[in-house]
Amino acid sequence: MKSFDSPAAFASFLANVIATLPIAQKAGLNAAAEIIERDAKAKIGVYQDEEGPFEAWQPLAPATLYGGVSPEGHHFKGKVELGYAPPDNPLLRDGTLRSRITHDASPFQAAVGVKSEVVSPAYGDPVDIGDVAKWQELGTSRMPARSFLGGAAVHKGREAVTELAVEIVAHIAGQAVKAGF
Repeated sequence: MKSFDSPAAFASFLANVIATLPIAQKAGLNAAAEIIERDAKAKIGVYQDEEGPFEAWQPLAPATLYGGVSPEGHHFKGKVELGYAPPDNPLLRDGTLRSRITHDASPFQAAVGVKSEVVSPAYGDPVDIGDVAKWQELGTSRMPARSFLGGAAVHKGREAVTELAVEIVAHIAGQAVKAGF
């Protein structure tokens, strides 16, 4: 426990706590975002149960697994024909989406997501991985939503908030945990 030899020393301590609080806030938010990022990455390739307002993931469509013929008459390969083993691993083809999940933090907010970036997947045309993440998270008219970001935030939200609180309380008590990362 921290002790002070005078009211002036205590006032100086409090002034320093207030002045440096944004550093602790950023460290806490960064740690909280890391928790959610790790969980979002872990969800890729594994069917997920319902999590808060996010529905359980639907099975992959037969066309995704086995291919088919487009409305224009073009054959497209499915995950089985493309050699994915196991093929029934939702959102996972070559790991590109999972590897692009990231986080950022400031003293007042944190974000976990996938930045817009054009990538060349193992097959097919280049695609903006940010668009792919949006389509997977929210679904499209032809594909059900498979939330990995929102689901991770709900699944790990309490743990993330606790991590933030630990950092702030430790800072106020004069025992910074991760400040200055």
